[in-house]
Amino acid sequence: MLRRKVEKLNLRGLKLHKIPVLYHPKEVTDYHMIAEEFPQIPFIMAHMGGYRTWLKPMEGIGLARRYPNVFVDTSQVPVKLIERAVKEMGAGKIVV
Repeated sequence: MLRRKVEKLNLRGLKLHKIPVLYHPKEVTDYHMIAEEFPQIPFIMAHMGGYRTWLKPMEGIGLARRYPNVFVDTSQVPVKLIERAVKEMGAGKIVV
């Protein structure tokens, strides 16, 4: 439905109230802008910011620690990274 509205009505934005947004950016650093711009919206970073690599999920953990409205998703993330995320930021910031 959203895709149809974007294509048909030339929609350029989306305002959401009190629901989390799962967002998979090209780069983890893209989260800084949205986390600061929309502190009232809970964002879930898919795959802790990336998969099949250690670097991007580690960046994702750091970013989620910095912003109270950013959480991480554990899909396609190795168990060792999930364990590290729990140690560094607590289980409350992790969506399983």
